[in-house]
Amino acid sequence: MHLSRRSFKIGCAYMGAVVGAGFCSGQEIIQFFLVFGPQGLWGIVLSAFLFALFGAVVIYLASCMEVRSYGEFISILLGQKAGLIMDILITLFLAAGLCIMFTGSGALFTEHLGIEENIGYFITALLTAATVLGGGEGVLRINSFLVPLMFVVILVVSAASIAVGDHGILEAARPRGAFNFMLVKNWVASSFLYVSYNMIIAAVILSSLELKNTPDDVLGSIIGGMGLGFLAFAVGTAVLKNWDLVFHYEIPMLRLGEKISPLFKYFLALALWISMYTTAVANAFGLTRRIESLPFIRGAGRGKVLGIAAIFLTYPFSKIGFARLIGGIYSLFGWAGLPMLFVVLFKTFILLKK
Repeated sequence: MHLSRRSFKIGCAYMGAVVGAGFCSGQEIIQFFLVFGPQGLWGIVLSAFLFALFGAVVIYLASCMEVRSYGEFISILLGQKAGLIMDILITLFLAAGLCIMFTGSGALFTEHLGIEENIGYFITALLTAATVLGGGEGVLRINSFLVPLMFVVILVVSAASIAVGDHGILEAARPRGAFNFMLVKNWVASSFLYVSYNMIIAAVILSSLELKNTPDDVLGSIIGGMGLGFLAFAVGTAVLKNWDLVFHYEIPMLRLGEKISPLFKYFLALALWISMYTTAVANAFGLTRRIESLPFIRGAGRGKVLGIAAIFLTYPFSKIGFARLIGGIYSLFGWAGLPMLFVVLFKTFILLKK
């Protein structure tokens, strides 16, 4: 296998779906890994392997099943009754994810750019709607342009924060008050929980894009999974080196950017917004494809209109606290998604055996 333009696009789409507000802000990395101190970095390494594995497996299964929406994928995977329950849960998760991305965008605009929160919400929502109207190719194109930019900015800020950090990585013991943030009791379980809820949105985008079981597509998922792990490790190391500065901060990475240079703050704000936007696109595109596949929806045009309407219906729910949304909703859906991970592996084993 070699790196092709298609592999690159798929890898970027995979990363763009996962690196939302919580990931690039540092909130997810703290709540799922760094509450365990330096040991949490091992959890990040494990999650990178799991992201690469499950990304490839989802593409393999979705292509064998010839599905075009996550509803079809889940129904075949889990059966009609269990599939319906999971389908409803995933739909709720996508709607909640849109709220989180738009909430984060609004907070970013008002707290760090001095722009009205509602303006931040509607700018992100309008761009998300426009991208969804462009279909699967539009989603791949926007991710392949924006995700590398976000990746470079986050990596540069992380590297600079590591260089000027006040602590050694191994000196960053589990911080006082970390117990209140812990979702599970060890980093192994936390890694599976983290990958579980992220694979919900990843499975949505990978199954909705109608990818094929080709070397390019599989390599793209592996690139995306390892890229996620690499970026998470960089963010995690930067936070550990500056733990006392960022632990109780709503958006830890912005605090690190401010410490290094006022200019870094604005570059990082751009990267954070990109991460929210690309994840919002993945959520909205998955919802739209699901609506289009409903038997009583006649034509893709009507499905797109309803999908766009769903984007703006999130507005009344976008006033909930950012960190509270991440810690509550994401962990809940992480537990709900764990059975799906095991079913995905089991189904893949059966197909390969045949």
